[in-house]
Amino acid sequence: ANTIGNYAFAKCVNLKYANFPTNSSIKKIGEYAFYNCRSLEKFIMPVAVTHIGNSAFEGCAGMTELDLNANGQQVLLEKVGRNVFKNCTSLECLIFPEYYSRNFDISWIAGDTSLKYVRIPNANMKLVAENGFTFEDLMKQLPEEFYFEGPDESEIHKISKTNSYAFKYLNEEIYEKVI
Repeated sequence: ANTIGNYAFAKCVNLKYANFPTNSSIKKIGEYAFYNCRSLEKFIMPVAVTHIGNSAFEGCAGMTELDLNANGQQVLLEKVGRNVFKNCTSLECLIFPEYYSRNFDISWIAGDTSLKYVRIPNANMKLVAENGFTFEDLMKQLPEEFYFEGPDESEIHKISKTNSYAFKYLNEEIYEKVI
């Protein structure tokens, strides 16, 4: 009862809203739970979720916002599966919870061609390029206004400088791009 099961809403192409109370007891979003829900517009993660399965939101082409931080509350997220946000072609922002510190594989956002920013508040969270999708591939698909947002001198800040991504200092209106 604390799980949105594997394939629960997969291919529900007309599903527009999936509103779960942020204080619900959902702990796990199963593999392919919202796979190819092309009309799903927005998803706010319930705070108790600790695990998001492989491809849970893959192909949600109509989704513009995926808030893994439950509108500023602290989500207990510990594990994110492969390809979880892949081909969310309308996704404009991705917001991670403060305490999530595991690696962020950039292949998770392959095909997310409308992405304007990714907010990573944890200074220790690392960007990694695995599964054949490179930092160069990511740069080619992102719109010109894209930036990563995070703390000064964080892992995400270092990666942004190394790979010439725009960077916004967390909770400040200061941007930089090292070319």
